Amino acid sequence: MQNVPLLFGAICSQYSGRVRSYLIKKGVQYVERVPTIWTYKRTIARRFGDAAVPVLVMPDGEWIADSTIILDRMEARHAQQSVLPPDPVHALFAMLCDAWGGEFWLPADEWTRWSHPEHYPWWREELGEGLFAGFPKAIKNTLADKVADSIRALLPKAGFTAEAAPLIARWTKRQADALDAHFAQHAYLSGARASRADFGLIVPFFGHIVQDAVSRNDILMPRPHLHAWVWRMNQPYLTPEAPSFPAVGTPLPTTLQPVIRSVFDEFLPYVDATLAELRKAEPKPVRGKRVERFLGEVSFPYADGILRRLAMPYALWMVQRALELIASMPAADAERARSWVKDSGGARLLELDIPRLEVSGLTVKFA
Repeated sequence: MQNVPLLFGAICSQYSGRVRSYLIKKGVQYVERVPTIWTYKRTIARRFGDAAVPVLVMPDGEWIADSTIILDRMEARHAQQSVLPPDPVHALFAMLCDAWGGEFWLPADEWTRWSHPEHYPWWREELGEGLFAGFPKAIKNTLADKVADSIRALLPKAGFTAEAAPLIARWTKRQADALDAHFAQHAYLSGARASRADFGLIVPFFGHIVQDAVSRNDILMPRPHLHAWVWRMNQPYLTPEAPSFPAVGTPLPTTLQPVIRSVFDEFLPYVDATLAELRKAEPKPVRGKRVERFLGEVSFPYADGILRRLAMPYALWMVQRALELIASMPAADAERARSWVKDSGGARLLELDIPRLEVSGLTVKFA
C-alpha cells in the first residue's frame, strides 16, 4: 500500500487539474498516474458505476471519485489552511465561482480543444500511453481515436456546435480579458491565497486552454497575468504557510465585477432553466433515484447572444452546496451573504427550490 495518495488523472483532464492544483496548494504529497484501461474500465467503473478520472486512492485504501468530493474529503483530513475564506461574502463567492468555473465554462473548454485538429496528436499520445500501455502504437492510436469520437459525440449536448463557436469565442475572450485585469492586481481570485473559487476556475484553464497550442497562443499568451495565474496554481506557495485570506469585512475586489456579473446574469439563468428541466423530468423525486446526466435543452444569455445546450443537473448540486453554506452560517453572516446576493442582482438564487441532491460515486441522485 502506498504511503501517499495516488491520483488517477491525466494532464488532458480538466477535473484532474482541479485536484492536482488543490493538492499542490495544500502541500499534500501525492503520486499521479494515468490509469490503464483495466483500471479505468474495470476497477473504477465497478466501484463508482462509471469510468472517469480523477480518482484519488488514499493510503488507507479509500477510493474517492469526483473532483468536488475529493476536495471535500481532503479538506476534512487537512483542515488547516482551509480553502474557504472566513468572510461570508468571500466564502459564498468562492462556492459560486467554483460552480461557475467547473460547469459554466464547459462550452468554452470544448471549443478550445475540439475546434482545432492540431490539438489531437498530443492528447492521443497521453491517452494512448496511459490507458493502452503495452499495446502496439497503431492499436493505441486507433483505440484513443475511438475515445475521442465518443467525446466529440457529446459536444453538441454541452453547447459546442460550429454555429455556436463564434459566440463561445467572444464569451471566452471577454472573460479572459476581465480575469487578466483582475490578476494584474491580485495573485488569486480572493486576494493573496487560492480559494475554492480558484480551484473551480482552474478546471477549464489547465486541462484544456493552457495545454492546447492554439488556445494557449490565442487566449493566454496575450494575457500575461492570466497566464501567470494558471502556472501559479500549479506551484506551492513561496512560504511554508499559505498567505492569509482578506480580513472579515473586506469587500470583494472591484476587479471581480465581470465575474460576478457572469455568475448572476448568465450562469444563474442557466441554473434556473436546468431546475425547470429537472422538475419537468422528475415531478416527484424519489430518494436514491439516479438523475440523468443530460436533460432537455435550455437557453440562456451568453456574451451578446443566447447559447443553447442540454441541461446538466450536476450544476444544481454545486449551487445547492452554496445555498447550504448560507444556511449553515451564523445569522449575521447569512444576512450579509444574502444582502450581497441581492445587491448584486442575484435575488433569484435565494429563491431556488432545488430538490435535495447528492453525488454518489460519479452519479447525481435524489437524496
